[in-house]
Amino acid sequence: MTEHEGFTQLVLSVFRLNGLLITEGDSLSQPLGLTSARWKVLGAIENAPQTVSQIARTMGQTRQSVQRIANELEKLAIVSFEDNPDHKTAKLIQRTERGTELFERLSELLPAWSDAALEDITEEALATTLKVVAKLVTHFEKS
Repeated sequence: MTEHEGFTQLVLSVFRLNGLLITEGDSLSQPLGLTSARWKVLGAIENAPQTVSQIARTMGQTRQSVQRIANELEKLAIVSFEDNPDHKTAKLIQRTERGTELFERLSELLPAWSDAALEDITEEALATTLKVVAKLVTHFEKS
């Protein structure tokens, strides 16, 4: 296999993995009233509130799709829109108490999920994969 063929196979595999992760994430989060898309937004604001645009950039989504999800989450009292001292119109999205509780409950499900997914994968293989993915993310973020 040439380098170009290998890269093409990697891209196709990542596309397939993305779809499978979304399906699995939906199944995992559904009992909590969440979806993979909602989980992504909650994860993006885990450490600090962010604007819709910031979340969209971080998650590789369109601003409009993040706005739609944020609006849904606000209606469910999972997030709130707060004034942004750095920008008059771009509100900060932050988790409510309910949002924090849901994210913590979801986080409690992750060890069993990751143990099953990583069953035949060594720590070394995982570390190498993460390095390659991080390099590709950095490359494409510069594009």
